[in-house]
Amino acid sequence: MECKPFNIDVMLVAPGAVTSNIAKTQASVFHLPSDSLYTPYLENIIERMNASQSKASMPTAVFAKKLVVKALEIKPPAYITIGGEVLFFSIFKWLPRAWVFSLLWARFSKKRTRT
Repeated sequence: MECKPFNIDVMLVAPGAVTSNIAKTQASVFHLPSDSLYTPYLENIIERMNASQSKASMPTAVFAKKLVVKALEIKPPAYITIGGEVLFFSIFKWLPRAWVFSLLWARFSKKRTRT
């Protein structure tokens, strides 16, 4: 809204699953302090880091090309979501938020003990 007087369009990008090296690189160096409250969830954290790196992920070059095409339109969209699994997450916005949070919590927050 603040950019409208300057004829600047702003586009919010909500990416889906996009193939990248970020998860792989970060997972190899990620660590928690031994006394962290999150230590029982470390496996979940690593799993979530890699969740978007599946066969359903959109290749980075395809994502970038689609995004640039939309951004360079005469009237770009104010909101765009592209990438893998976006249909799945777009359904979530129509469901009760508490239900979605509890579903995601159950999926990614199992307390595990490392042996």
